[in-house]
Amino acid sequence: MLGPAWLKGPATIKLSEYVMQFVVSQGVPHLFMLPGGGCMHLADSAGHTPGLEYIACLHEQACAFAAQAYSQYTNHLGVALVTTGPGGTNALTGVAGAWTESDAVLVISGQVKRADLLASSGVRTMGQQELDIVSIVKPITKYAVTVTEPESIRYHLEKAVYLATHGRRGPVWIDIPLDVQAIAIDEDQLEGFSPTELPASDLLDAAQMQERAQQAVKTLAAAERPVLFMGNGVRAARAAREALQLAEALQLPILVTWKALDLVPEDHPLYIGRPGAIGQRAANFAQQNAEAMLILGARLDLPQTAFNHENFAPHARKFVVDVDPAEILKLRMVDMVGAPADAGDFLRACLSALPVVSSGEHEPWLERCRDWVRRYPIVLPEYW
Repeated sequence: MLGPAWLKGPATIKLSEYVMQFVVSQGVPHLFMLPGGGCMHLADSAGHTPGLEYIACLHEQACAFAAQAYSQYTNHLGVALVTTGPGGTNALTGVAGAWTESDAVLVISGQVKRADLLASSGVRTMGQQELDIVSIVKPITKYAVTVTEPESIRYHLEKAVYLATHGRRGPVWIDIPLDVQAIAIDEDQLEGFSPTELPASDLLDAAQMQERAQQAVKTLAAAERPVLFMGNGVRAARAAREALQLAEALQLPILVTWKALDLVPEDHPLYIGRPGAIGQRAANFAQQNAEAMLILGARLDLPQTAFNHENFAPHARKFVVDVDPAEILKLRMVDMVGAPADAGDFLRACLSALPVVSSGEHEPWLERCRDWVRRYPIVLPEYW
């Protein structure tokens, strides 16, 4: 049943109200927004939805950055609401940041009413401040759509949030025309989304993962100079505790990327530091002298590998675990074993393999790494 919002019956709800209630249903109590005429129904509903607190920003760029930061620091979905035209384009830098940083962000934008959409008119713009924002953001989002059919709103919201929060996380964009925002819809008649509609995953299945994890654990345990390298994918998988359990069980020196630096206390006895082109010397020495490495959720970008994939940990057998298979395929490394998998799932498989392997003696290697930390601080004593 569709109609104007003022014709709502017992089973109907204004579409903009449904959108905001959906946000709350995803466990998101905050929304970052800048009201505008193109999103006025959505903004009004945001202010009247129980359990949702809106934070009014002074610029749409701030909305997008706030939603990105919210996602990073809550390890959950961040949501921004902007208006049409410049409201959407102002949010682009924050969305691009969420794309490159793998942050789960949902941007909801207002759009001109359907009668004013460009369609096949051939002109550059029809409605006031109209812009085809979806075509602009598609290259930097996991999903972007203009909702022209009100009864499809549940499907698009569910699909967008699923894609934003599963696999390699990233931003999604839902664009809603002004007249669609105001329509009354019947919640009971809305079609939902099922993940089974998506293409089959390229990740390891359970048996493959267990085999790869057991291989990694055996290699780390037997090596004289093993290293555990943790990236932000460990945080996204909520698996920092499991990573520490594995490191402590096998007595592995721990290296982290810059985005994962708070996953391990700096005074932890296994912590060595942060390697990379602008990293710490002790951490780089440990990396480059390692004999075996388990690399978890670190995409090994060019600064991380000093712009030289081929010479990254050249003496080590490298097990590279990443939820995005493309990040593994891009690497040009010798003696590398790829494991396309969620870091948390792989860590749990490693922990289950611990009872069937025996740990080697790694104390001499650990002491060597600690000696590098002592000898090569960030600032030498004579410069204090």
